[in-house]
Amino acid sequence: MTRTAILVDGNFYLRRARRLRGNRTPTERAEELHAYAVEHITQRRDVKLEYGSRSLYRIFYYDCPPVSDARVKQPWDEHNRVFSKKNPSNIWSTEFQAALARKRKVAMRMGEVRTANMHFNLKEASLKKAVEQGDHCR
Repeated sequence: MTRTAILVDGNFYLRRARRLRGNRTPTERAEELHAYAVEHITQRRDVKLEYGSRSLYRIFYYDCPPVSDARVKQPWDEHNRVFSKKNPSNIWSTEFQAALARKRKVAMRMGEVRTANMHFNLKEASLKKAVEQGDHCR
């Protein structure tokens, strides 16, 4: 039996899952990810490159803890955006990561966000829109 590891880019997975399957609680989303990985391993394939049956070795989940103590200057109004532990998205992310870490055969690989270099990137269309709206204010 072939043992298989699954690597999951946390940010990418959460964005796709939210778009394809809607909003879920942190526990439901963790269960969904784990079930999806196990299903992927156990489903029958008819591809010539597959070698017999497979078993799950481990799910490696790569992500960063949410930013909890940073201020970033907003380019459109020069105010600071404050990131805190009480932010609902930070609470959700923390609960999700904790729920996923409790799952069997899951290894969390947590990076870090360097808050000293954080900044907003505006898309060209958004920047043009902001400039056009600024012209109307004068």
